[in-house]
Amino acid sequence: MKLQKFKEKNRKKVNIILFTIGCILLIGGVFFYSSFALYEVKEEFNVIKGNVESPGEIYFAYYIDDVITTNMPTKTSGYTLAGKSNCTNGVTIDWNGEKWLAEVDYSKYQKESLSKTKCNLYFEKFSEILVECGKNGKDASICIKEYGEKSSEIVNDDTLDHNLRYIGQNPNNYIDIGDKDAAGEKILWRIIGSFNNIQNKIDNSLETRIKIRREKTIGEYSWDTSNSDLNNGSGVNEWSSAKLNTLLNDYYYNSLTNQTCYINSMNRTTPCDFSSTGLSEEAKKYIEDALWNTGSNGEELEEDKIKTGKFYDLERSINTGKICTLNNNCNDNVERTTKWTGKIGLIYPSDFGFATSGGNTTSRATCLEKNLYEWDSNMRDCIENNWLLDNTSFQWTITPSAYHNLEAKNSAYVAFRINKDGIVYGSYTYNKFLVYPTTYLKANVKILSGTGEKENPYIVSLSE
Repeated sequence: MKLQKFKEKNRKKVNIILFTIGCILLIGGVFFYSSFALYEVKEEFNVIKGNVESPGEIYFAYYIDDVITTNMPTKTSGYTLAGKSNCTNGVTIDWNGEKWLAEVDYSKYQKESLSKTKCNLYFEKFSEILVECGKNGKDASICIKEYGEKSSEIVNDDTLDHNLRYIGQNPNNYIDIGDKDAAGEKILWRIIGSFNNIQNKIDNSLETRIKIRREKTIGEYSWDTSNSDLNNGSGVNEWSSAKLNTLLNDYYYNSLTNQTCYINSMNRTTPCDFSSTGLSEEAKKYIEDALWNTGSNGEELEEDKIKTGKFYDLERSINTGKICTLNNNCNDNVERTTKWTGKIGLIYPSDFGFATSGGNTTSRATCLEKNLYEWDSNMRDCIENNWLLDNTSFQWTITPSAYHNLEAKNSAYVAFRINKDGIVYGSYTYNKFLVYPTTYLKANVKILSGTGEKENPYIVSLSE
């Protein structure tokens, strides 16, 4: 009996030991898997620049949060190359966040050196770099400019202005500017990017400013509408006098209640109340007038033949007057302008196009070479990997159209919209589509904390 009891105790001990070992292996496996998902071995990833006869051997040392490691972070890990990264022998290094590779420049290589070239690559969380930059007193737009292209979520749009834009299906670009509803709940916005050459209303100087869009829509409204004696009640595609402009810069901006908003042709209306969804007083401190471009596609191109980059140029066109139909027979006697100064607008068609990251089937470069009207079911990578898409309904842009191929052949009342399938095309301004307020922050906004994730948005303040 004693011997039997002794064996039972041992068996229990063995079972406990085996169970403990199993738990340790399970936990270790989970940790290893998560670590493997964040880091990767990448032996050949550098692009060599500069022509030298014998640059010698080169090797890399990876540091993640200042800890040396054998692997580098993956593109989706949230890390990016820190500014303190360096190479020996006069070699310089830069980081291409979109392609996720190092670009090594040998143009100043010291030929007399016989030692190998060593490059120390320091990786830090991109959000932490932005916060550190802000705490050092630099404006957010400058910080994004300095470090943005090292992040896989931000790219240079390669326009003449070289703006930096957040791309992809869901980048970490959430920002808290102190906007709240009537119940005190936060209303978040998202950073479209850092934009250069934004004209300041006060002294007409050019600034670099962050452009943001409200995370959630404020409803569906007409771009414009009119009485029957003006364009048969269909409205006018002139943003400076558009009824949606008044809605955004008066009713919404001032959180007004008991207003009249427009939802169809012939000035058909609906009651609207922005006391809970309007812009808060705290948020207004970060917003300032900017000069918006309101040029159209003119008669240069039909709407189904415009690529993203071309849209960007046409939005900044200088065509004025009554160029608003195929045959230049606009009969509403409304002067079309190409610039407007104000606080709250909408995104441009080019904003939508540039926000795509592309995917495995269709690259971003291929997306940008395709006309935005042709982003159809065969271009799913372009559409689905685009955070500015609302796949529930159509949304308005700020850009009027001057060429349309509807039967009326009169685009005096046509503006561009983005449909829920990602196609950009013209629609009559009286249509009721989603409205997403968009604005430029003041140039002296700083990022003080946060990661840019929805649960932990960037927190900002103003430089003194």
